[in-house]
Amino acid sequence: MVDENFMNKLHQMKAALGLPGNLKNAEKLVEKRKQTGLNNNTNNTLSQKRDERKNGLDRGPVINLSYRTQYNIEKYESKIGEQRGRIVNTPFGGHIIFEKQYPLEFQHGKCSLKNCLCLNRDTLSYLGETGKSDIRSFLFLDTETTGLNGGAGTIPFLIGTGYYDCSGFHLAQYFVGDFHQEEAVLYSLNTLLKQFKGVVTFNGKTFDWPLIKDRFTLHKMQFSLKEPYHIDLLYPARKLWKERINSCSLINLEKRILEFHRFNDIPGYLIPGLYFQYLNSLDWSCINPIINHNTLDILSMVSLTSKIGKAIEDPLGKGANCGTEWFALGKIFEGRGNVRESEKCYQAAAKTAEGGKKKEALLRLAQMYKRNKSWEKAVYVWLQSVEENVQTIEPFIELAKYYEHREKNIELAVKYTEKAMHLLNNRFLMFKMIPDQQLVEKIEHRLLRLRKKKTRRSFDVK
Repeated sequence: MVDENFMNKLHQMKAALGLPGNLKNAEKLVEKRKQTGLNNNTNNTLSQKRDERKNGLDRGPVINLSYRTQYNIEKYESKIGEQRGRIVNTPFGGHIIFEKQYPLEFQHGKCSLKNCLCLNRDTLSYLGETGKSDIRSFLFLDTETTGLNGGAGTIPFLIGTGYYDCSGFHLAQYFVGDFHQEEAVLYSLNTLLKQFKGVVTFNGKTFDWPLIKDRFTLHKMQFSLKEPYHIDLLYPARKLWKERINSCSLINLEKRILEFHRFNDIPGYLIPGLYFQYLNSLDWSCINPIINHNTLDILSMVSLTSKIGKAIEDPLGKGANCGTEWFALGKIFEGRGNVRESEKCYQAAAKTAEGGKKKEALLRLAQMYKRNKSWEKAVYVWLQSVEENVQTIEPFIELAKYYEHREKNIELAVKYTEKAMHLLNNRFLMFKMIPDQQLVEKIEHRLLRLRKKKTRRSFDVK
């Protein structure tokens, strides 16, 4: 006789997952449930246990692996072993964790895991919010979820973490084998988070981290790391390589920047379907490729941290190798007020970049000199821009201002203002580019004023 309460729950779960009901299979699962000693009062036991824990009456952990997952563990125990899996017991029940230890000499792409440890605290501060902490204080984190849209219905069923310890780099992946195990996984994750000051993610500020916080809130669980330091590698990666490689997805960064190619990897959009297939069939072969995919994501984040950090520490050495990257690094250093490194990068970009990036590098370099009142250097760069025909009126206008107000040389001020007007007219005649009317009026007004000034001075001389 099939228990009615259990059957109702089973049908609700299958309806939510879009899976067909099967009475015979359900009867088999009920029998297996009875054999493992798990009765229908499991949920009541857990609820009572949570109340005891809140009231300080906790007498020890409840082992709560569902009959489905326990049956699966018994049947596929060898396959769990292949993936370094073990059972962890918590006050909320049991769950599976997959672990692996990597030596520091392990290579992922062209980067070794020990490279990340060589980055100093000042370098890491360029990557995100660090509070001047070193990389050992950060937890690398990536999730695999039941959907990509977020919301209360999206569950992070595999939470991958990685961190440096005394033996090397430790990988720990927390697996939700059945929906009711999520609280147990969150409890274990919370225990791990207490050991760190921050997290390293890829697009985690908008997806992974808010999702995890929402799951804690949904289950009314205390969150041990409410406002951590956060390095989201997507943002510095975009600043450095967006212009060069266009797409800054993790897969593209692996191919183009880390020189790492995945083989037999599952595409991310197939992962939710495989997990639901596992829930239906209890087949561990559905989970193995997801675990491997998550492992590669974590290792790529470590290598990406090393690559970005190397570019910050040694921009003109092995850190960067083209004008586009030097220009991007120049903007990063300029934004942080590091004038010395910014100047070096803009100069390197001006020598090697082509087209628009060369023009931007020269203009930014000149503006930086102007802000610092390094007038000789600024004039040199403006004149260089004019000689190299960068096809922008800014250096002409800046030279006109400089010669009028600094050198009191009205003739040269008129000369460069006239060249700016001539450039605008040529753009319209040759390329049919209609100039900004306000800009034209400003230049005409400046030219008229300078000519009057020149005329008055000529009369004064006479």
